[in-house]
Amino acid sequence: MQKFKFLFLILSLFLLSCEDDDSEKAIDLSVEGKTFELSSFILSESVDLNNDGVFTTDVCDEDGDCYYQISFSDGGTVKHPAAVSYHFRVEENSNGELEQNFRCGHWDHYFPTWKLDNNTVSIIYDNEVDLEGTITDDGQTITFDVPIEKSPFLSDGSYRSILTESGDVIEYEDSMKMIYTLSN
Repeated sequence: MQKFKFLFLILSLFLLSCEDDDSEKAIDLSVEGKTFELSSFILSESVDLNNDGVFTTDVCDEDGDCYYQISFSDGGTVKHPAAVSYHFRVEENSNGELEQNFRCGHWDHYFPTWKLDNNTVSIIYDNEVDLEGTITDDGQTITFDVPIEKSPFLSDGSYRSILTESGDVIEYEDSMKMIYTLSN
């Protein structure tokens, strides 16, 4: 009987040690207290903002100087993810050729609240969901699909002129994809 109890104890310990510990595998998707940096700002049209002859749909590839980040405060506020001010203009240079110009800035007085529900980050302004983003399963990236009317700087129709690769000037009217990557 003594041997049976000892064998039962060893077998029980063995089986317990083989169980998966899901708590070690769980990933914290909370954004509270975290800061994310703008890593990509994707347009549907290619642009050459630095006039080097290379066109791309990612504004961040063209401009390394326009830095923007969002921090999710413990108090429930956040900088609006779409409050990056890219003003696109097409102007004639001193040689009479058209070139793409732009200005970059931020609207620092726009602090909506936020909430996280599963993988959806909602930006709430005036008690209504203004914008939603999706956080990746590893909690490292948030992607916002921003309709043109939700961009505080492009919604009024000004500063949206884009010089295309073919040399045409168009007004940008599509949505944008803004991708933020965890920085801390």
